[in-house]
Amino acid sequence: MPRLGQKQSWRQRLGWLTGELIVVFAGVSAAFVVKNYRHKQYGTGPSHSTRCRSILEVEEL
Repeated sequence: MPRLGQKQSWRQRLGWLTGELIVVFAGVSAAFVVKNYRHKQYGTGPSHSTRCRSILEVEEL
């Protein structure tokens, strides 16, 4: 009988671990979505710095 308790305990632990991994994955995914949104919204991505450099070069001419 103790083995049944151990199996159930392992199942519970596995379920808890799976739930934790889902939460972490969702959090990391949400962080990437928010970061990409900010880059698009505020123009802080790599293309923004390229545009700024191009504008400065044109102004110097």
